[in-house]
Amino acid sequence: MTAGPPIHVRGLARRFATRDGAVEAGRGIDFDVARGEIVGLLGPNGAGKTTTLRMLTTLLEPSSGRATIAGHDVGTQAREVRRRIEPAVIFFDEPTTGLTRRAARTCGSTSADCASAPR
Repeated sequence: MTAGPPIHVRGLARRFATRDGAVEAGRGIDFDVARGEIVGLLGPNGAGKTTTLRMLTTLLEPSSGRATIAGHDVGTQAREVRRRIEPAVIFFDEPTTGLTRRAARTCGSTSADCASAPR
């Protein structure tokens, strides 16, 4: 157990190379999430919401900044971070997806997994 917040993010950013030059997704993101706190990431398309979550779950390495999950650095201790991220149950909005709550509980973590879930 760490003394600090379970999620600690400072200066997090990710740069992508494109034909038109570099694009920065999420520039200098700073936040903490306390135990039991529920947080939502809000912003316009392209602001870096998904990129931030991918960095926090070690699916994408940050270009700059630092983030820790349960005291483990997402850039240098990915295996330890993954061990501490508990599987989450995603409840879909049934009118939008047509998935029942039972199907949402049983489908996998990607939209492709859920495409074949019972309706």
